[in-house]
Amino acid sequence: MKRLVPALAAASAFALTACTSTPAVRSTSITPSSLDPMNPQVSVVVGATGPYIIVNQEPIVITTKGMSVVTWHLVTKGYEFDKGKGISFDPKPLKGISGQVTGCKFVTSTEFACNNNNNGKGVHHYNIYLIGPAGPLKVDPSYVND
Repeated sequence: MKRLVPALAAASAFALTACTSTPAVRSTSITPSSLDPMNPQVSVVVGATGPYIIVNQEPIVITTKGMSVVTWHLVTKGYEFDKGKGISFDPKPLKGISGQVTGCKFVTSTEFACNNNNNGKGVHHYNIYLIGPAGPLKVDPSYVND
């Protein structure tokens, strides 16, 4: 009888954990081959604590050497880039060469572009500023020249 009680307790615990519900995990269609570092997508998601910004590539990694233009595309309706400071890079990189990302400018309410001179490796901190129904939003993701 002494051996039966622990066995029943273990079986009961297993049965109870098997019945608990877990949140569903949603699969996305983002795969490494579908990511375009020259055209990152920006979304706003409303969570339990309010809205927040998601960039579909974090960090954005640029492997193409030389001069290029990176254009962020805001895909959530009702939000737009702040015209004055939509995307701004810190002048000092976290690592590597400074001055690689310049000339950030407002293109449309849903597009903001920056020039990238990938002439050496570096990790850069930048900010995204959006305006929408919940007021202004900000996020500070990373950008890598490799």
